[in-house]
Amino acid sequence: GGALLLAGTTAPNVLNMINNVSAVFNNPFVFRDRFNGADDFFKPKDDIEPDPVRGLAMRRTNFIPDIVDCDLPLDNRRSPGWRRVEPFMTDNCFYFWIGQHENGRYSKGHAHTSAAVLICVKGQGYTYTWPERIGVTPWKDGHMDEVKRVDYEPVGMVSAAPGGARWYHQHFSVSKDPFRLTAWFGPHNPGRDPGAPGEKHTDYTAIDIPDGGTSIPYWMEDPYIRKEYGETLAKSSVPNRMDPGWYVAPETK
Repeated sequence: GGALLLAGTTAPNVLNMINNVSAVFNNPFVFRDRFNGADDFFKPKDDIEPDPVRGLAMRRTNFIPDIVDCDLPLDNRRSPGWRRVEPFMTDNCFYFWIGQHENGRYSKGHAHTSAAVLICVKGQGYTYTWPERIGVTPWKDGHMDEVKRVDYEPVGMVSAAPGGARWYHQHFSVSKDPFRLTAWFGPHNPGRDPGAPGEKHTDYTAIDIPDGGTSIPYWMEDPYIRKEYGETLAKSSVPNRMDPGWYVAPETK
């Protein structure tokens, strides 16, 4: 069998900004700081350090031999047991991460604008996405016709927010193995709000709605989501590992 090559590029951004094809493709400048032919350039580096913006797990490496089974640090922001690392490669500005949901669990819904392309690298799952304007309970409120679903398995790809405005999206692990994804954003990360110089970025997609973000806590989500997820797991004999306590609002616990 052959190999499948997937590549990401910032070329559209550069071409749009400079607006001159010749200046981009006939430019003799060589980025020695990006690649200088060093013998250890493609030597994997496993050290974990905090990224300089949010303090999340980051690896400074130009090569990861196996993103399917490499170790991922515990993160817990998207779902209980969620693991994630942010590779920083060739001193570039191409933002992406590798993340994994445990089997029998799914992420909180969260909203941001378009940019991310998610690629499944292990396990199976599906993604729901819907416009933020129809609210957090689209089935309950009669807007199920505006909800889009994409099922995917290894090498399957999905756009987390297909519209120009902010869309909610939610990722569900349905296989017996963990559900591993890599999300490619390129030079734009829609998950942060920029501020004035000196201010901290607001990582609003990881902050629950009651606290000012766009992440839907399990107790706020549409009841249909929990019901359908349980039924889907049962069909494949995958244990449902969502704790009933996560669906209880804090003031009623």
